Amino acid sequence: MYFRTSQFPALKRRPRAEQRAIIVAALQKHARGISWRFWIALALIVVLALGLGYLSLLLRLPPWTTLAEAAAIGVLFYGYLIWEINGPVHRAVQAYLAKK
Repeated sequence: MYFRTSQFPALKRRPRAEQRAIIVAALQKHARGISWRFWIALALIVVLALGLGYLSLLLRLPPWTTLAEAAAIGVLFYGYLIWEINGPVHRAVQAYLAKK
């Protein structure tokens, strides 16, 4: 599992500027839909946060539950980002470097 794109084996020994250039070119060429997936995920996170906040007010839950909800939502978004790095981004970089 990779937590950063710079950890990809094909990019490890390259300068940071070259890593970024490869990732941008790979995403433009091979990762269709990555932008709209990000914005949909972000919109869902906002809707989830607002909905849970409203629900906790309706149910008169203790104030600490709001912090727990925010932490859980943050973990969900981080999980999405990790999935995106290890899935579509990694495949796009591999495909780009294989053709290069």
